[in-house]
Amino acid sequence: MLKILTKSVGVSRALALALSAFLLASCAGKPADGTNDPMESFNREVFDFNMTLDRAILRPITRAYVDAVPDPIRDMLHNFLFHIKEPVTLANDLLQGEWDRAGQTSARIVLNTIVGFGMWDVMTSSGAEGHKEDFGQTLAVWGVSDGPYLVLPLLGPSNARDTAAEVAQFIYPFLDPAPHAMDAHLDASTRFTVNGTRIALTAIDKRAQVLGKLAELEKTSLDFYATIRSLYRQKRADQIRNGESGDAVPIPEITLELDGLDEPTGEEPIAQASQAK
Repeated sequence: MLKILTKSVGVSRALALALSAFLLASCAGKPADGTNDPMESFNREVFDFNMTLDRAILRPITRAYVDAVPDPIRDMLHNFLFHIKEPVTLANDLLQGEWDRAGQTSARIVLNTIVGFGMWDVMTSSGAEGHKEDFGQTLAVWGVSDGPYLVLPLLGPSNARDTAAEVAQFIYPFLDPAPHAMDAHLDASTRFTVNGTRIALTAIDKRAQVLGKLAELEKTSLDFYATIRSLYRQKRADQIRNGESGDAVPIPEITLELDGLDEPTGEEPIAQASQAK
C-alpha cells in the first residue's frame, strides 16, 4: 500500500509540474505574425503523422461503421458518448459561474439518464440543448492566454493552456469524475477494456460526422495544416465566448479526444479558409 501511495504522489507531482510549465508557457506573448506557432516544423510532422494514421486506420474503420450500422443506432451511440461527458461540462459551468447553464446541464444529466437511459436526448427535443465546456475553456475565462499552438500525437490541434487543462483533468476527480470513479470501482483489466472501448468509439463517432468532408477541406485548402490551425483557433474562441460573438465556426473533428471541433455545415467556410491562405 505504501508503495502504491508513494507512486501515486510521485505521478501527481510530476503532472503538477507539467501543468505549471504549460501555464507559464501560456503566459508568453504572441509573435508579431499572429500565428503563435513557434514549433511549426515539429507540429507539421506530428500533423502529418496523425493524418497518416487517419487515412490508414481511422477512415477505413469509420467507413465500414457508417456502412454497416443504421443511423438510429449511430445516433444512440453519439448521444451516449455526449451524455457521459456532461459531468465535465457541469463542473466547468460551475467553475465559470455560469449558473443558468449549470442548472440546464444538471437537468439534462438527470432526465436524459432517467428518461432517455443516456441514449436518447429527450432534453434537446424539449428545447434544452446540450453544450460542451472543459477546463481549457475555464482557464480562458479566468484570464489564462492560450499560449503556443501545439499539435499532439493522436489528439490533434491544441495549445499550451488546453494541454495543461488536460493534465489537470487527469489529476483532479472533480474536473472529470468518470475515469476516477472507474479507478475506484473497477480492476485494472476492466478499466483498460472500458477506457479503450470508450476512446475507440469516440474516435469513430467523431470521424463519422465529417466523413468525406475532411477530404474536401484538404482538397480545397492551399495549406491544409494552416487551414486547420486557423479554423481550430476560431472555433476555440467561439466556444470560450459561448457562441456570443457571432456564428459558430465549423471545424472538422480529426482527433480522438478533442471535443471542440464540430461538423462543417456546408462548403462556404471551407472555401473561405482556403482563400485566406
